[in-house]
Amino acid sequence: MELAKQGDRECGRSLQCPPTSQSSISSPAATGRVRTTFAKEFLPHEVKCLRFYNADELARGLSPLDPAAVDFKAGRLLLVEVRDAIKRKEIFALESTLSGQTYSRLLEDTKHRGFRIYLHYLLL
Repeated sequence: MELAKQGDRECGRSLQCPPTSQSSISSPAATGRVRTTFAKEFLPHEVKCLRFYNADELARGLSPLDPAAVDFKAGRLLLVEVRDAIKRKEIFALESTLSGQTYSRLLEDTKHRGFRIYLHYLLL
C-alpha cells in the first residue's frame, strides 16, 4: 500500500482492488465521522468499491433520533452482512478501529476464503 500526503494527514491509497477483495478503513485516532467521510470519497473513486459496511451508519439508519440505543444491534447486523458478502465473494469495505478478536477472526476467515485484504489506516 502506498501512502499519499493530503494536507496535514496521511491516507492509504491503492489501485483498484481485485474481484475478491476487502478494504478495511481503520484508525483509533480518527473519529468515526472522519473515517466515514474518507471512505465515501476514497472507495468509489480510488478502489471502485461501492459496498461499505459501517456499524455507526447502520445504527443511524435503524434509529435516526437515537442511534446509541441500537449500537449493539447494528454491530450484530454488520457482522451478518459482512459474512454474507464474504460467502457471495463480493468486494466490500469495512470501517472499524479493528479492536477486539471478532474482527481479527473475521479478517483471517476472509483471507482463507481467497480475499485480498487492503488496510487503509488514517493518521491524523
